[in-house]
Amino acid sequence: MTRTPNNSGFLFAELLIAVAVIGLVGFIGYTAYSRTHDNTAANSSQSPVAQDVTTAPEIKSTTDLVTAEKALDETILDSPSDDAQLDSELNAF
Repeated sequence: MTRTPNNSGFLFAELLIAVAVIGLVGFIGYTAYSRTHDNTAANSSQSPVAQDVTTAPEIKSTTDLVTAEKALDETILDSPSDDAQLDSELNAF
């Protein structure tokens, strides 16, 4: 009786090559993700900061309504920095 070698399954060299390819793909993916994440953080730190907006007070009487109206009228709605901040936040998604 002679034994025939078992040829089913992976050879050690094939397994080593598969692990190397998976490791290489993982390394490339990690570096690409890391660069993208770093670039996003760098871009978001350079975006202009929106102005501090005063909040309207709670309205309990007509004088509070006048105060709230003044606070809302002081808010600049057409500021270009608001558009830039909105664009950068949308691009972050």
